[in-house]
Amino acid sequence: MILEIRIQKLEIWMNSFCIFVKKNFMGIPELKEIIKLKLENADERVRIATAGFERYWRDYEWETNLLKFLRWCDSVRIAEKVEGN
Repeated sequence: MILEIRIQKLEIWMNSFCIFVKKNFMGIPELKEIIKLKLENADERVRIATAGFERYWRDYEWETNLLKFLRWCDSVRIAEKVEGN
């Protein structure tokens, strides 16, 4: 079940990526060239790396996500108690 959901999300992401490339670039070769040019620029590399680091800590850091999940579990449990009364 979880694997199927992940596969569906990946398929959605891939379709979105392909649409993005088709709308904004002539194709994959042009996209590769733009990426190459951005990575050759030191300031751009730092900006990209910083954004990735911040995204990781915002969305993927395990402790934060675990605490969010536990708060959600607690809210479900509280909701069930309220409905049961």
